[in-house]
Amino acid sequence: MDRRLMSLAVAMVLVYVGPRATVVGVAIPSELEIALMPNLVMAPLPEGPEILNDSACWGHGDVRYDTLDDRQFRYPSPVEKYGVMILPWIGNPWWVITEHELHGGPNATRIKEVYVKCPTNIYFRATLGGRVNLYYWDGAAWVPIDAAGLPANFPPPDGTAWVYFSVQIFKIDCKMDPYMFVLVYRHSVRIFVSGQWAAGGPHALRGICADFNGDPDNDCVNLAAPDPPQDWTPFLIP
Repeated sequence: MDRRLMSLAVAMVLVYVGPRATVVGVAIPSELEIALMPNLVMAPLPEGPEILNDSACWGHGDVRYDTLDDRQFRYPSPVEKYGVMILPWIGNPWWVITEHELHGGPNATRIKEVYVKCPTNIYFRATLGGRVNLYYWDGAAWVPIDAAGLPANFPPPDGTAWVYFSVQIFKIDCKMDPYMFVLVYRHSVRIFVSGQWAAGGPHALRGICADFNGDPDNDCVNLAAPDPPQDWTPFLIP
């Protein structure tokens, strides 16, 4: 099926973590993977519009989003949910997930933490704000990354992901082909992707960043899931 003909053909993923005011404690990779598993897609992949120009997706402020197809919208991402910014259409080999906190007026939120998974199960966690801290998962705990020791590869000593630092901005480069890398700073996350991801097939995408098909009109601006959810639609995990 041609993605350009599908209404709302983008999965805005919000992972439900319970009826509380905010996410309590720090998530670990296995918890996030378990939360995503019910939404694992094995359906045929959508066709794409051929390769587009490289693009970037941005989650920032309180909370504003810019999709890979250049659609801009505001959405008060709930603090009791995790928002999945981007992941492949099929399987969960890599992803970027955000956590939010209350800020300002009623129901106003901003990005509090960012979790990044690179292929071969390499995980990072960033805490955002006036000071940004970055951690990597060593298999048992989140280990702080010293900016003074960057650039460096992770997990040490011979991991395939690289981290860079410049003036309170961390760059997480998964060294993927096609490429995908992430910048985290203040209360923002920016995800840069190669235009090859727009081709669909094995390179199809879903998530808040949208389906990257060159059509901003089918990018969702309401991240709540319709009922019943479908593979490619927004969804909630109860």
